Order: sequence, then C-alpha cells, then structure tokens
Amino acid sequence: MWHHQPIEIYLAMKYLLNRIILFLLIFVTLASCSGGDKGNSNNGHTGSSDQDKTTDLQLNISIFLDLSARIMPTKENPNPKDRDLEAIQAVVDFFRKNMKSHGAYKANGKLRVLFNPTPEDPEINTLASVLQVDLGTMDNRQKKETFDNIQDRFSTALGRIYDQSLQDQKWVGADIWRFFKKDVSDHCILRDYRNILVIITDGYIYHERSKQKADNRYSYLVGPLFQSLGLRKNVQWQSIVETKDFGLISTRSDLESLEVLVLEICPEVNHPEDEDILEYLLGKWLKEMGIVRFKIHSTDLPVNTKANINRFLAQPI
Repeated sequence: MWHHQPIEIYLAMKYLLNRIILFLLIFVTLASCSGGDKGNSNNGHTGSSDQDKTTDLQLNISIFLDLSARIMPTKENPNPKDRDLEAIQAVVDFFRKNMKSHGAYKANGKLRVLFNPTPEDPEINTLASVLQVDLGTMDNRQKKETFDNIQDRFSTALGRIYDQSLQDQKWVGADIWRFFKKDVSDHCILRDYRNILVIITDGYIYHERSKQKADNRYSYLVGPLFQSLGLRKNVQWQSIVETKDFGLISTRSDLESLEVLVLEICPEVNHPEDEDILEYLLGKWLKEMGIVRFKIHSTDLPVNTKANINRFLAQPI
C-alpha cells in the first residue's frame, strides 16, 4: 500500500501543475483580448472622443435677432417680445454656467447679439454694443463682473431695444439669406471654438435688398410664393418641392463647423400649414450649406422653448 504513495503524489502534483498552467493560459488570453478590445474601443469610438473634445471647447455663441413686424403683439401671439427675451435669457444662462465650469482663469468664451442689416436707430446700435461679450480679452476681475451682471445686462439692453423698435415701427427686418451668404463665417465661426448660431425669427425669409431668383430657387421665403407654387393647403406640397427643386438659393457648403438653432417659427394665422413648409425648406437650406447639426423649433410656451434650448446646447456634436 505504501509503495504506491509516491506515484499517487506525483500524479496529484502533475494534475495540479497542469491546472495551474491551464489557468495561467486562460488568464493571459483573457487579458490579451481585454487589451485588444480596449484598443479597438479607443480607435473606433470616435463619437465619444469627439464629444469630449467638443465639450472642452470654449463657446462662441451668436444670437441673430429678426426685429421685423413679427415682434408686434397680436391676438394669437400677444407677447412675442417676452418669448424672445426668455429664449435669449436661457442662452445667456447656459453661457454663464459654462463660464463657471471653466473657471475665471480659463474661461475664454464669446457671446454676442447680431442684427443684419444694422438698425438705423442710433440708440439701438448703442444698446447693441453692450450685447457683446469676449472673455478672452478680460482679466479675472472683469470676468467676475461679467459673470455677476451678464443676465441683467442682456435683459435690460434687449428690453430697451425691443421697446424702441416697437415704438419706432421701422421694420427693417432681417436679411438672413444675405447674412449666411456673406457674413456668417466672419461673425460666427472661430477655429478651436464650439460655434453656435441661434436665430430667432418667424421663419419667413425676406428683405428688400435681397430679391434674387435662379430657376425655382429664391433668396426669400414668403407666403405669396408658397401660394403661387400651390404648396398651401396641399398634402402633396413636399413632392412639389422636391420635383421642382424649390427652395432657398444655396451659395456655399462650408459651414460644417457651425451649429444652428432656429427658434420661434410662427406661420401666418390663416395658413398653419406654412409651419411644416418653412421648417422643411429651412432644414433643406441648412443641410445644403454643410451644416451638420441644427434644430428648428416653432414658437411655444417659454418653459418648452427653454427646455429645447438647453437640450440643444447641452448636447454638442
């Protein structure tokens, strides 16, 4: 009985050694696979990487205001001024929070309100000069002052601009089409910034200095044009648009580094179907100009508009 013991011990040790070797091989294999997956994740998960980079970028936000007759109170829309101001305030609040997240020393964001063409009223122009913030040109003390008063500063100046515009009723409108053609790159796009353009307009694009036509493309979008093309009260309007290649004239396709948020689309009272037409045509135009990320929202309760703004601004490309 005892003379078999060394053989049994030998076999037991051999079995144990084989198990250890097998365990080590499995461990090494799993570790290798894990390392490989990790490498693939870093190489292929560009969305997360790009998002992190975009999130770290400083903000360059431009707010384009359409000071046309759309800001006149009506029975259907009694407080367009208040809606606009609350929307702008939501953008200002987001900018302020972004300042805080970067800290006084590192915050170099930019925020501005734009008009095109420039209002003729000198008082409005003076007030508009207050609505320009460039943290990159400020020392820490100035940044702290801006952080403390930017909300009141924008609210007060914009309130006076709207009141003055309503009093004068000199509706110069907004030349949105020409702004994108000639000025958007200079005013709204900076390298190594997150470039965002917020446009507040009813969606109808028109200015007396921009009346161009090329086949079925125009530099304006107005109700009578929709009527003449048979788009209104026609469930087949989208088919007509595509068949005739109707829309705004596109003069560029290089705006991939610009994000665009359009707010307060508001169709004519007797033609609610214009809402869908406007949103579709504006979206088509933005895509043709190379804009990758955009959202178009109709006028809504301020609480809903604020939610739309925060959702867009908080989710970079």
